[in-house]
Amino acid sequence: MESKRLLKELCRRHGIDYESGTPLLPMIERALQSPREVRIRLLRLVERTLQFTNEEAYPSDLAEAAHSPDILKAVAKALHDWNPPEEFFGGAA
Repeated sequence: MESKRLLKELCRRHGIDYESGTPLLPMIERALQSPREVRIRLLRLVERTLQFTNEEAYPSDLAEAAHSPDILKAVAKALHDWNPPEEFFGGAA
């Protein structure tokens, strides 16, 4: 599956405009190149991140994903200069 088409579908599904989702494009590209288990976990993370944009509180499953070595490695490779919000690491909101 092509990464931009997948992002457009995920954005449409969550009512987010495509431009708001484009920072996640490198993570989707990395997911599509990763082994099945990592791909599924990364795509779930992308989907929850898109869903989060319409929520008030940071979802706990996204914060838990921050401690997964596989996810951290994949995200680091895709978004090496990404600075997650404090809430991502379980800090105060």
